[in-house]
Amino acid sequence: EYIAAVGCVYGDIGYAAIKWLSENVEDAKVFYCAGAVGGGVFEAYKEGVDKAEAVKIVAASLEPLVGKIPGLTHMEIRQAFNGMDYALYSEFESAEALKAYATHPLHLEAKTHFHHFLATRVAADYEV
Repeated sequence: EYIAAVGCVYGDIGYAAIKWLSENVEDAKVFYCAGAVGGGVFEAYKEGVDKAEAVKIVAASLEPLVGKIPGLTHMEIRQAFNGMDYALYSEFESAEALKAYATHPLHLEAKTHFHHFLATRVAADYEV
């Protein structure tokens, strides 16, 4: 048996889920995808958040960062129709560019516009 997707509290980035699986599921098979150049993030909002409006805010905050943050070559945010509330897909020139994006001042500032909406996050970075 495999668990196809694992949700975790925003910021844990899956490590808590992997730890839980290893401690609670005998012979658990865990596939953890990390690397570059692409990235996928699926997030759910807190109770009471207007999902359609929140997706617009996330997209308006993050999509314009393409061309402003070195190495970020593509970003799209769409409202999800099952599971999480929205999906974010991004592409980077390299693993180093992805790592730099995470702490770039423009990215950190953009997150202040929507971070407070988020309840759950699932993320995977992978090579395209």
